[in-house]
Formats: sequence, structure tokens, C-alpha cells
Amino acid sequence: MRPILLEMEGFSSFRQKAVLRFDDCDLFVLTGRTGSGKSSVIDALTFALYGSISRLDNAGAVAPVINQGSIRARVSLTFMAGSHRYTLTREVSRKSSTKAALERDDVPVAASVREVDREIESLLGLSFEQFTKSVVLPQGDFAEFLHANTKDRQDLLVKLLDAELFRRVQKQASGRAATLKADLDATENNIVREQTTIRRRSSVLGFELLDDHLSEEDEDAAIDAGTLRVGALSSLVKGVEAAVAELQRLAAEKRAIDDESARCRTASSQLEAVVAPPALQDLHQRLDGARAAVRAAQEALQVAEDAQLEAEKSLTALPPRADVTAIVKLWGQNAAQLDLLGPAEDALVTAVANAVNAVAEHQSAEMFAARAMAERERVLQQNHAFAAARGLAAGDACPICGETLADAPALPTPEGIDAAQTALARAEGAVEAARRIVNTTGKTEAVARERLDGLIALKAQIERELDGKDALSACRDTLGQIALAEAAVSQARGALTAARDTLTNGRKALSALDDETTAAWATFSERTTACAALGTPPYRKENDLAGSWAALEVWARAEAAGYHEKAQVAATTATQLAEQAQAQAHAQYNDCAALAVVVEPGQQPLLAANAAHTHAERDLADLQAATGERRRLDNERTLLRTNWQAAESLNSHLRANRFEQWYLEEALSRLLEGASATLRELSAGQYSLKLDENRKDFLVIDHTNADETRPVKTLSGGETFLASLSLALALADEIALLAPATAPRLEALFLDEGFGTLDPDTLDTVAGAIEELGARGRMVGIVTHVPELAERVPVRFRVTKVGGTSRIDREP
Repeated sequence: MRPILLEMEGFSSFRQKAVLRFDDCDLFVLTGRTGSGKSSVIDALTFALYGSISRLDNAGAVAPVINQGSIRARVSLTFMAGSHRYTLTREVSRKSSTKAALERDDVPVAASVREVDREIESLLGLSFEQFTKSVVLPQGDFAEFLHANTKDRQDLLVKLLDAELFRRVQKQASGRAATLKADLDATENNIVREQTTIRRRSSVLGFELLDDHLSEEDEDAAIDAGTLRVGALSSLVKGVEAAVAELQRLAAEKRAIDDESARCRTASSQLEAVVAPPALQDLHQRLDGARAAVRAAQEALQVAEDAQLEAEKSLTALPPRADVTAIVKLWGQNAAQLDLLGPAEDALVTAVANAVNAVAEHQSAEMFAARAMAERERVLQQNHAFAAARGLAAGDACPICGETLADAPALPTPEGIDAAQTALARAEGAVEAARRIVNTTGKTEAVARERLDGLIALKAQIERELDGKDALSACRDTLGQIALAEAAVSQARGALTAARDTLTNGRKALSALDDETTAAWATFSERTTACAALGTPPYRKENDLAGSWAALEVWARAEAAGYHEKAQVAATTATQLAEQAQAQAHAQYNDCAALAVVVEPGQQPLLAANAAHTHAERDLADLQAATGERRRLDNERTLLRTNWQAAESLNSHLRANRFEQWYLEEALSRLLEGASATLRELSAGQYSLKLDENRKDFLVIDHTNADETRPVKTLSGGETFLASLSLALALADEIALLAPATAPRLEALFLDEGFGTLDPDTLDTVAGAIEELGARGRMVGIVTHVPELAERVPVRFRVTKVGGTSRIDREP
């Protein structure tokens, strides 16, 4: 992973947006005054990746990273991982939750905090704690680590390597053992519960289990007995269902007879309800009056249509209003163009005069510039040696003798050269200013000329369009005539609309009377159709509505009497069928009693038999399920006991601290081996590290002094820094080994510790070591406020704080 671009806004001391580009930054320094925000840059990079910073006591807290004058903080990091380019953005607000998004090669891959955290940890292969120890090196802890006693060194190693993990594993193993033991006890109780269920269901099904210990043979025998009970009840249900079917047949036959009786009674009532509608006598007179009103309205409509036609002919004889209005508009535009031509001509004259003056000024400035140039050449000719030496450097050939110059000529500037050069520069500036004025006045003249030409062309076009058209006064007279004709047409149309409304209303009244007649015949037809199912009603008499209704009434009274007699016969037959059904139902109760099936008062025997069969099936299913569950719990109990014993054993081993002690000794050996190789490389082969015979104290091996060993406390400040830096780099490599093999290589590291306490000689040693790190293929960034150290680094970013916000500037 190698950073490319970091953007911050509202983050820590960076209230305004700040951008840091890591192009060509194999080795760089963040420098500035204490409190300017240097360390906040490293915090922003860590926050972008993991949503937290190492300096917070609570890693989940995000509000402290927001600038005090801002309501939200936003950090964006672009980096390369393998062959892919990633852009990661996090935003946190004081009033809302954190937002996060991740893109790979400009394609979104994650859009929430949880998804981004999962993708980053999978991509880098490191947790937050591992990343902060691998990239922001804790060499300050290792400076203390070098000189600590055995116990303090072990505590520091636990912190740096997160060996606290084994204590957490022991705690989890202890908790896991307790959980498994609780699950084992619960399983034992569940087995007892299932055995109780097996005994109870077996008893309900008629099979008693008396032994305290249930064998699988006892369970199978109980299941067989339950199966026989369910079969017997199934046969009972089938027999009762057959009896119920017979009862249903009798009931259906009785219902059919009852329905016939009800149909006869209903038919009798329908026939007795056949009565002619009132108000049929005056319908013919009302129809004649409505027809006469419609004829009169039609004649009035014809008169109105003729009047409208005459008015429209008069309007058509006049020219269209739009054409006349367009001519009036053209006359107005012609007058407006005359008003604009005078000012446009004046503007062009002024612009031409300004342009001529500007050209004259430019020519004058060029004359002065030529004189200044001639004066400078005259002074240079008088000082030809100075003129020939100008621009020569070491290694050039002398223009006079041809010899190669060892050094650049250093001749004093002759008197008058500076004054001539200054006068020439001023004259050339005046020429340039005059040229710009010429350009400006020329453009102004072109614009004025273009505007005047446009106005003249537009006026000519308007005059061509008015050629042969009526005068303005004639057009206005014509518009008055058109208005009068349009008013006459409008009045004629209103009269026509009124005549049409009168005709429409008359037709509606006539249509309503026709509808009334049609409705009366429709009611007759409905009554006739309804009665057709009950007999043969009399036919309709054409054009005699009253006579048709009278014949229908006589027929309906006669038919009603016949249907009343049929209803009485059906009622007698229904009573006989009800007596047969009662005898059949009594037999069902006797069949249920034979199998000890209790039929409650008011309950149907089939329902009781079905309920007994359903309960027996459920009891059998419960018995089978309890048997299967009891056998499954036996297997589960065996597995839980095995897992509980394993967890208890792991808890016992880790609780003794022997494993942690072994791990720390192995880790110390690996750290010492890696740090020793790095120290030898950084010190140009002079030093390496080892432990004393008791593995209590660190020793340094001086390879330039016959491999002499001495305590690390004898190292100078710069040498101590190299040793602690070597240990920190070894830790970073050790943590990187914990990452998956497919995770990208970490190609950046930062040194964010104070260098202010180091003396000048030590600073020189530290600077040399840092330059060596920059040549090892990793991006190396250091954070310091020490100018002497910053000056040694090829790329410098200066962090300053002005007006309540920090900013970053790359120094040349």
C-alpha cells in the first residue's frame, strides 16, 4: 500500500481544505512549529483507512477529530495497492453518523462504514492496532525497551506485540467452558423432559411404561401400540362419515321439497303483486304538445342561421386582421430605426477619431524606443570587453583569444549601462501600452461600424417590406371596419346559439315523454317475462297499453290460486323425511361409545370421532418426535461433553502463563535477529545486537573494534536512535508477517517522534539513517519541528497554522 493523495477538510486543526500529494516522495518531512498540525496529517491518513486515530483513548470516538469551528470533518485518501488504484473517503458530522465510501479504479466497491472497514482490513490484511504499529513506528517505546529491566521489557513486549491476545484467548476459553457446561446441564434436563413426554403420550395411547430406565425397545413398543389405536379410530371415522353421508342425502331431499314449497309460495305472492302502473290516460295528450313545440323551434333556428351567414360574408369581404396589424407594426419599426441611426453615426465618428489618435501615440512610442536602443548599443560599443563577457560561464571559449575559461568573467558594470538599459525597458513598456490601446480602439471602431451597418440594413429591409402597402392611416380605418364586422358576427352567433338551445330543450321534453311511454311498456314486458316462468301470460296488444295491463292482471289471479295448493302438499312430505333422519343419527352415538369416544352434549358424533383420531395422531407424532429428540439429545450430550473437556483443558494450559512466556521469548529472539540485521545496515556494518548470557540485558557488538561487546547504555544518542529504530522496523516486519500472503506490501512508514532533544552530532547520524531508509524501496515520512533535520530531507512539506486553520505547502 502506497499513498498518492490525501485531502482533509474540517479535520483536527485543518478547518479549511488541505491537499497533500505524495508524487515523487520516497523520502519527505512534515515540518513546522509545535502545534501547527503536523501529527494531524498522520492522524488523517490513519482515520481515512480505519475511522479512528491512535491518540484517542476511545478508538470508537470520532467527534474529537472534527475541527472546533466546523460541523463535519471529511478525509479522502487515494492509494495504490497491488496494481489497483483506490480512493477512500470518510465523513463524520456532529449531528449524524459517519459516512464512508471506497472505489477501486473509479468503480464503487463499498458504500457504508461496515462495508468499507471490512474491505480495508481484508485488503491490507492488518487490524487497526497492527497498522498503527507497522506504519507509524513506535521507536520511542523501543528506546525505553533497550534499557528496561527484564520485567519492564516483558510488559513492553506484551504491549507492542499484542501478546495480551493469549490472555484474552484464555478468558474466552474459560467463558466457553462455562457456556458448554451450562449447555451440557441444559441438555441433561431436556433429556429428562423428553422421557417424561414419552411416558405421558404412551399412557394416553393406552400403553404404560413402568421401568425407570427407558430402552429403545420400550419406546418402539409404545409407538406400535399408538399406531394400532390410530388405525382403529381411523376406521371409526370412516364409518361415521358414511352415516353422515346418508343423513346428508335425506337432508338434501328434505331441502329440495322445502325449496319446492317455498317456490310455490313465492310464485303465488309474485302473481298476486301484478298491478298496472298509474297515470296512463293523459300520456297521449302530452306527447302531441311536445311535438308542436319542436316544430316551432326548428323554424326559428333556420332564421338565425341565415342571419349568421350574411354577417360572416360581410367580414370575409374585408382583409384579415393579422395582415393589417402586421403592416401597422412595420410602420412602427420603421420610425424606431430612424431614432437609432443618429446616435449610431455619432458613436462611429468618435471611435474613428480615437483609433487615429492611438495609432499616432504608438508610432511616437516606437520612435522613442528606437532611440533608447541606439543609446544602449552606443554604450556597449564603448565598453566592448564588458559586452563580449556577458553571458560567458566556466568552460566557454573566450571570444577574443579562443582560450577555455576556467571561471566565469567577473567584470564591473561600466558607467551608463544600467541607465541605458532602464531607459530602453521603459520605452519598450510604453510601446506595449500604446499597442494595447491601438487594439482596444480598433475593436471599439469595428463594433460601432458593425452596429451602424446593421441598423442601416434593418431599415432598408423594413422599407422593402412596406413597399406597395397602405399608409398607416388607411390601415387604421380598415381595422375599425373589421371590428364592426366582427361584432355583427358575434351577435348573430349568439342568436343562433339561443335558437339551438330552445330546439334542444324541446327535443329533450319530447324525448322524456317517449322515455315514459317506453318505460311503461318495459315494465309490462318485465312483468310478462317474470310471469313466463310460472305459466303462459297473455300477449301484448299493440298501441293499447291500458288494455294489455288489464288482461295480464286477470291471468295472474288465476295462476296464484294453483301455486298455493302445491305448497301445502310439499309441506306434508318434508315432515316424513325428518323422522327418518332422526333414527339414523342415533346409530352414530352407539358406534362412538364402542371405542370409548365421548360425544359431548350438542356435539356431532363425526366431530367427536375426528377429534379423537386427530388427538391420537398428534399424541403418536409427539411420541415419535420425543423419541427422536431424546436420541438426538443423547448424541448432543456426548458432543457437548467432549467440547467442554477440550475448552476446560485449553483454559487450564493458558491460565498457567507458560505458553505466553514461551511466545514472548520466541518473539524477542525474532525481533533481536531482525533488528540486528537492520542496525548493521543502517550503521554501515559497524553495529549489531545480542542478549547477554542470562538473556536479561541487551549488548551491542562493535564490528569495527574486533567485535567488542558492550552494554547498549554506552551508545551515544544517535546510536541509541539507530538501535531503537531498528527494533521498530523489526516489529513492523513481524506484524506484516501476520497479514495474509495475498495482502499488498506496506510501502510507507512514518516516524512521528520528537527529535528536539538530540544534539547536532546525533542529528547528523539520525539524518543519515533516515536517508538510508528512503533508499530501501519504502516511502518514508518523518514529522519534526527541528530545522536542521528537515533541511537534510529532499522533499519538505511545511505545516503552518494561521487564522485558526492549518495549511500545507510544499517547499521548492
